[in-house]
Amino acid sequence: MKYFDLHCDTLCKCADKNASLSQNDFDIDIKRLSKFEKATQTFACFIDDKYKGQDAYNRFFELYNIYKNTDFEKVTPILSIENLSCLKGDIENIHKFKECGVKIASLTWNAENGIAGGVASECGLTDFGKKVVKQLENENITLDVSHLNQKSFYDVCKIATKPFIATHSNSFCICPHKRNLTDEQFEIISDIGGIVGINFYNLFLCETETDFNDLFRHIERFLLLGGEKTIALGSDFDGCNVHKSIKKVENMPLFYDFLVKKLGKIIANKIFYENSAEFFKIL
Repeated sequence: MKYFDLHCDTLCKCADKNASLSQNDFDIDIKRLSKFEKATQTFACFIDDKYKGQDAYNRFFELYNIYKNTDFEKVTPILSIENLSCLKGDIENIHKFKECGVKIASLTWNAENGIAGGVASECGLTDFGKKVVKQLENENITLDVSHLNQKSFYDVCKIATKPFIATHSNSFCICPHKRNLTDEQFEIISDIGGIVGINFYNLFLCETETDFNDLFRHIERFLLLGGEKTIALGSDFDGCNVHKSIKKVENMPLFYDFLVKKLGKIIANKIFYENSAEFFKIL
């Protein structure tokens, strides 16, 4: 089985728990990922809204140092930033992050940060934020819109010239949480050639205890919207509460088998690996 996950917060958990990314008892480690036929894992440098300015910048490098000093064995790693507050207001830092290997970046977490508004905010893309979007595109860093409020999302739509993605967001139609995507938002991402990673977080699935069937309901909705080439995985492992039947990467072969029974092997392979691999050209 091939596996491609667009988002996990394991770097943060390793930093906070003084644990190894190579082997731990969290949702993900390199040892378990290496057991798959092929595995590509996006590791997010998550910058909590409590970090501001220099502290946010320092937090990025604290997480990056764990990443750069890890032996990934058979795993193909992708580095992302969740919340560009770590720019500390200096657009030149985008190039520094690019040199570190960052390939994906979200403008915000939940709050506003001088760039844009997250889902807990009402503001849209700022003038500085517009420059950030352009510079991300210039540096070939893919924009992640997962945490943006609707105003900021549509502001991005007005100026983005390259496909953007939602690494870990679900269907608002199925579960009306403000972190989820409306049908229109999903269709916009799909139409421009982006991808959307299904998030495993209970509250974004159905607001109760969840299982594979609840994940499937979001996938089914996105398929009805023509998302066969758009749907991917964005587990949010080690960053949220996940039901025990879904929790931990070693349960992913069971979910893969579930999707094969529901949708057939061709579509299951697209969701589990091929759509993300095609987007990032990692084959």
